Amino acid sequence: MKFPSLFRMPTHQRFKIEPRYYDPIKEDIERRTQEIKAQMSHSQTNNYQTTNSNSFPRKSRRGNKTSLFQLVLVLVLSISMVGYLYLGPQVIYGFIAVLALLIWARIKGKF
Repeated sequence: MKFPSLFRMPTHQRFKIEPRYYDPIKEDIERRTQEIKAQMSHSQTNNYQTTNSNSFPRKSRRGNKTSLFQLVLVLVLSISMVGYLYLGPQVIYGFIAVLALLIWARIKGKF
C-alpha cells in the first residue's frame, strides 16, 4: 500500500520504438522519378550562365541599417540609464516613448 507523499518519486522510463515500413519498390520509383525530372530540367536549361546567376542571390544592403539601429538603441538605453540615476523615474517614461518611436520608424522602413 502506498502512502500519500509531498514528494514525487521517479518512475521507471519506458522505451517505445515505432518500426518504420520500408518499401523498396516505392523508393525505386521515387528515385527514377527524380532522375527523370532532373534530366528534363537540365535539357530545358542549356545555358550554364543563367542557372549559375540564379543560384546566388545579390547581397542586400540591410546590414548598414541594422547596425545604425543597434547603435541608436544602445545610445538611447545608456542615456536613459544615466538619466535615471540623476533625474529619477521620469526618464524611464521618456525612454519608453523614444523606444516606441524607434520601433515605429523601423517598421515604416526609415531606419
